[in-house]
Amino acid sequence: MKINSILVGKGKGSAGNVTVTQLKGQTILKQKASIVANPNTEAQQLQRKMVNRAVYFWQLFGNVLKSGWTSLLPFCSEYNTFVSVNSGFFKSKEFDTASYRNREAIGAQATKGRLGTLVVSVDDFNDATQSFNLNAAQLQKIAKVGDKLKLLIGAQSQETMNYAEITVTAPLLASSAPNVTFDNPIEDSTVPLVYTIWLETADGKDSTSAIFTAIL
Repeated sequence: MKINSILVGKGKGSAGNVTVTQLKGQTILKQKASIVANPNTEAQQLQRKMVNRAVYFWQLFGNVLKSGWTSLLPFCSEYNTFVSVNSGFFKSKEFDTASYRNREAIGAQATKGRLGTLVVSVDDFNDATQSFNLNAAQLQKIAKVGDKLKLLIGAQSQETMNYAEITVTAPLLASSAPNVTFDNPIEDSTVPLVYTIWLETADGKDSTSAIFTAIL
């Protein structure tokens, strides 16, 4: 329950079976469950696995992806929105913390923003740099000088990815065929890879949406 009370104000804490918390500037009252049932049914086990996999994925890459989540579910953090959006996706995944590989990320929502999905295609890859072609009309519409283009990439058979970013420049925006090259050493560009690339505004308030995509 959301409340707006002079008496409660911005309080936090518990009284009886009610807890007062603050979330996104709102005062929230939550009632504690007096009886907790945990029959551990098959459906509940599946739900836990779905959530646990999304949580584990966030633990691996959330520190990089967090700033790309600028379109959030009501009264949710970047983490909560990520887990909610991706828990269903990870329903079909069988990995655990011992067997996770980046191939499991293909198709997962990497970022979510109000600027749409960045139109991008792979140009050239080697072990030191990765180049992408962008859509000139879209870039000129949504980007400004000083914005950031961010890349997360790794081998599908590994469990870690490399991160790189570049700053949007005036010549890039003016180009009729914009191309960006990330200086980002990777172990082996000849193996199947997975990547995601997205745009963030300089003020950090907006971003594009992106998914993890395979490169074979």
